[in-house]
Amino acid sequence: MLNAVYTGLSGLKAYSEGLQTVSNNVANLNTAGFKSSDPRFSELFYLDRPPLGSAGGNSQSGNGVTYSHSRINFSQGDLRPSEDQLDLALNGRGFLILRHGNEQVYVRTGRFQPSASGAIVERESGYQLGLLKDGRVIGASIDGRTISKPQATTKISFADNLSSTGETHTISGIDTYDESGAKKTLDVAFTAKGADHPGKWNVVVKDAAGSTIKEFEISFIGSLIAPGSETIDVDIGSGAAAHTVTFDFGAITHLSTGTTSSMKVGSKDGYGTGEISFISVDESGELIINYSNAQKTSLGVVAVADFSDPSQLRLAGNSQFKAPDEARYRLLQSGQDGVGTVTGKSQEASNVDLSGEFGELILVQRGFQASSQVLNMANEMIQQLFDLQGRR
Repeated sequence: MLNAVYTGLSGLKAYSEGLQTVSNNVANLNTAGFKSSDPRFSELFYLDRPPLGSAGGNSQSGNGVTYSHSRINFSQGDLRPSEDQLDLALNGRGFLILRHGNEQVYVRTGRFQPSASGAIVERESGYQLGLLKDGRVIGASIDGRTISKPQATTKISFADNLSSTGETHTISGIDTYDESGAKKTLDVAFTAKGADHPGKWNVVVKDAAGSTIKEFEISFIGSLIAPGSETIDVDIGSGAAAHTVTFDFGAITHLSTGTTSSMKVGSKDGYGTGEISFISVDESGELIINYSNAQKTSLGVVAVADFSDPSQLRLAGNSQFKAPDEARYRLLQSGQDGVGTVTGKSQEASNVDLSGEFGELILVQRGFQASSQVLNMANEMIQQLFDLQGRR
């Protein structure tokens, strides 16, 4: 009969631990990247003993229940959009890798930012995002890449039409840069030389202050630019700041469109010094720095760990997981060999299913109540034995 007391107590203990698992799931309903756990119970060992009144033989009797373990549910939660480019999530199988010294942990989603040292770290833990390079994991960092060096403007290409029946046309606000990144803005004015000089235009290049930098002539034969007028070199600097830019007129036409010309700058090279505007991730999982001068540079591709048996992973807090030494995984990049794609401006929501948790809660509650009833009944029977003993 005392065994019944211990059995009832084992039920109370096991279902209390089961309640802890369920309540933890519910509490983390809105925790990004959280993976729910399913409570698991197992039967305690049997006791061998001879049957009552029997001279021999054995009988087996259960000795209660224990909370054996909780199984992590790795099903994917919903992907929810966010405003930050470095909010990353995996859409599909796999885990992002975070580094902390020689330690690695694994997550499904994370909010990242550059640290003071330039490392790209997860905001809560401070662990560094892992990138894949030559089959190994390295830490993501912008160190040494915070500035985009300038490039001097060497060529300005003009496009569209300079009307053969027009008289004047001006293209203003053409920004150029020297090798130090200093900007100089140009205005280019075109004036037809009149009926006595058909197809000929006078061109004046001025700086933002209105000072003339260069004056020259271009010619057309019919609707096309004449040989010798296709390219003109313009010196927009002098002395130590000497800087030559080639004006390319080879693509413009000379058709009659009334007094209105559509001629414009088609393309030009060169840019000033750039600072980091934002860091983004593309569909291939490549981290890209976007600079204020419209330039881009790659930091590398985000590493994705694909475990052959994710159930080997163990919880490490903050929606992170650790892998035992015997765990086997492949290092891949976004979308490779069936793993998920790394998505920016996204977070994976918790995969907690409230309806399922409430169902588990009812089962745990019933188990606890039943164990309580068993314990109460055993106590009553023991009390009756004591009462009988007292009457003798």
